[in-house]
Amino acid sequence: MKTRLTHLMSVYSKIGKANNVCIGLLVLCCFVFTQRVHAQWQLDLVGSIKSQEDKKRIEGAKIHVFRNGSKVETVTTDSKGKFKISLNPDGMYKLEFSSSGFVTKRLEINTKNVPPEDGEGGFEFPMEMVLFPDIEGLDVSILNKPIAKLYYNPKSFIFDFDKDYTNSIKAEIERLQKELEDKLAEQEALKKELEDKYNDAISAGDKAMSGKEWVRAKQQYTIAINLKPNEQYPKDKLEEA
Repeated sequence: MKTRLTHLMSVYSKIGKANNVCIGLLVLCCFVFTQRVHAQWQLDLVGSIKSQEDKKRIEGAKIHVFRNGSKVETVTTDSKGKFKISLNPDGMYKLEFSSSGFVTKRLEINTKNVPPEDGEGGFEFPMEMVLFPDIEGLDVSILNKPIAKLYYNPKSFIFDFDKDYTNSIKAEIERLQKELEDKLAEQEALKKELEDKYNDAISAGDKAMSGKEWVRAKQQYTIAINLKPNEQYPKDKLEEA
């Protein structure tokens, strides 16, 4: 066990560089081995889900857990967007991370082929999943596949990325990331344009009201309402005019 822990400390220092993948779509923090006493070891996934757009953690997000093709549980993130999932040995797991208005992402984890002496203390895997909004016209077909695959590496005594798989989807992930950034920038520009038009209409309406130009005031407040139907201010001013 001492030899194993010494090796883990060496591996731990290299992991940050070895696993810089998935281009911001998936952030998996450093792997930590935690000694615990279990009758049967488990791999504990401890982490959170957040939005790529505003970086806020997502409360009520769902993680659907499948083992060997069958759904075994659904975990919901708490008020801080956090979750914990325990995976048992000798299984092929697929995790689906989802939330209303966001694109679902998948992660595959193979808990097979862990020697009994290596699993004695169990494993802990801190992680953070980043979801992005479901945007019309964005090709997310690559995300029908797992964003990453994990397996037990007996040489390093940790659960590690399948680097061959990561490399096989790298180009598509990079394409998706670029397209996503372009779509978000386009949405931001449209949002600013809408805001500017709304503010101009409100300003013109207020100016017309001050000058007792009731017809023009009504026209401008009506324009503002059409631009932002949920705003109460132009509705109140339209009644005054």
